[in-house]
Amino acid sequence: GQSRRPSPTPPRSSLVHIGEFSVRQPVLVNLVFIAVIIVGAFTFFNMPAEMLPDVNMDEAVVFVFYPGVSPEEMETLVTKPLEEEIEGGEDIDHISSTSGESRAIINVRFKAGLSDDEFDRRILDLRAAVDNARSELPDDAEDPEVVPIKLGEVIPILSISIGGPVSDTVLREVAEDLREEILDVRFVRAVDVVGTREQEVWVELDADRLQAYGLPIGQVVASLASRNMNVPAGTLDLGQSEYIVRTMGEFESLADIEKHVIASGPFGGQIRIADVGAVRDTLADRLAISRLDGERSVTLWVMKEREGSVVNVVADVREVVNRYDGRLLEDVTFEIRNDTSIEVRDVLQILERNGLFGIILVAAVLFVFIGFRNAVLASIGIPFSFFAAFILMNAAGVTINTISLFSLVLVLGMLVDDAIIVIENIYRHMEHGMPAREAAILGTREVLAPVTAAVMTTVAAFLPLLLMSGTWGKFMSVIPKTVTFALLASLVEAFLILPSHMSDFARVARRQNRCHPQYLSLTRRYERLLRLVLRRRYRTLAGVVLLAVLSLALVFTLDIMIFQEEDVDQIEVRAQLPVGTRLEITDRVARQVEEILFDLPESEL
Repeated sequence: GQSRRPSPTPPRSSLVHIGEFSVRQPVLVNLVFIAVIIVGAFTFFNMPAEMLPDVNMDEAVVFVFYPGVSPEEMETLVTKPLEEEIEGGEDIDHISSTSGESRAIINVRFKAGLSDDEFDRRILDLRAAVDNARSELPDDAEDPEVVPIKLGEVIPILSISIGGPVSDTVLREVAEDLREEILDVRFVRAVDVVGTREQEVWVELDADRLQAYGLPIGQVVASLASRNMNVPAGTLDLGQSEYIVRTMGEFESLADIEKHVIASGPFGGQIRIADVGAVRDTLADRLAISRLDGERSVTLWVMKEREGSVVNVVADVREVVNRYDGRLLEDVTFEIRNDTSIEVRDVLQILERNGLFGIILVAAVLFVFIGFRNAVLASIGIPFSFFAAFILMNAAGVTINTISLFSLVLVLGMLVDDAIIVIENIYRHMEHGMPAREAAILGTREVLAPVTAAVMTTVAAFLPLLLMSGTWGKFMSVIPKTVTFALLASLVEAFLILPSHMSDFARVARRQNRCHPQYLSLTRRYERLLRLVLRRRYRTLAGVVLLAVLSLALVFTLDIMIFQEEDVDQIEVRAQLPVGTRLEITDRVARQVEEILFDLPESEL
């Protein structure tokens, strides 16, 4: 029979080695394996999916609206007081502002590299500064709004255009009703309505009547303001019950306003609003115009919360819109535009499909080189590493996006490197006659240090990306985090899960050579090539150095870009008119652009 070398006995140690623990606790190890697969799959299907990582842009915007005020007055009355209060804030790099008719926009740029927690604290400081400046702003100005620029929250995930041959009032009511229903969708953060005209109640005073009654306009305004409010009056204890007391004074109808008493007349009568003017229900002046296929419309822009998946949130919003459209009686049409989930879903499907093909190809290559049974044992480490990486990514705040999935595809082939080394070493001992349990323990112990060092050097190669600063540094930090999580998970699988599986399922091939015949042919060709290279080693070394120099020279001829340019399914046309241009003129220019687009042939649209 075939002679075998005596099997070495695994060295004893006072401490239980990880390989020995894996072999002696197969039930626990398999439970850990199954738990990681189940929890990882659950985590993957519930993680937010988006096009790009959700990072803060180290920037915030302050919006203030003051209807009917010129740009010059906005700068003096609103913008400058806010800037003076904000500029002393911590970690502020610079402040820029734009003052326009009825509005002021202040951009606050913070120092680059703030963590999410630091950025949130700076936003709290900014809100406090804005609140402090509120007392210096005109009473008629609306309260300032502070919007932190976080990529996952400020970019709309879709828009809903509402149009039809109906009045502005109907469009506004439909938009407001739909907005309230969409806000009830889970993970919807905000819904902005563009193109509506707010309802207003105008009190138009007659100057001659005011003069006849001897009433100044200021007295009428003050009387209406003091009357049109609900005032809390504390609590009232009666017996065993406590009641909240409020003075209800807001007007509920136009008739209430008309009957409101301003003052007493000179002969003891009462002077009411109806005596000095008229009350009219109307709509505010347009601040923006929205159209759908050339017809007047209202547009709803939907933003999601950071925790929400763009694919799931858009699906829920679409369901709400379809349900609302089905029960609406008015002749109103709905059209969903700018659906970001379509591109996200397409990109994620491409990356997921590439990852699946990669796993299949890796398994096929392993089958050729190390045999079927060993290929299966090595390949099951790939899904384990992926699902464990998803758990760690979710804990670290990394979402499912194009960069994180690209990182997983990039590291796919590396995940089985350590498993192959462990399998080969264990199998070598089994070929020499050692029992599977002892071979798994000894084989794992022998390669523990070199395999760990190999994985750590790969991790170390990606870690410098964490040192990149600024906004791009936040984007690129996803790559080293994802790669590190996946490689560390593969290391745990190779040393904790794999020895137990090798002990239970590994078998020595019946024929002497377990490898595929093509592999043996490749090995013979490699040996011939290696002998040739060693005989001409100086020429080979010179060729390698020359190739390295030429490659380095070619690096400087390549174009550098973060993301490759590609065709898109949507084109946005922007036209900028001089500051102060009336809305009607801007609308006229927009209509001219629309006519040009409508005249394009269908083949170009």
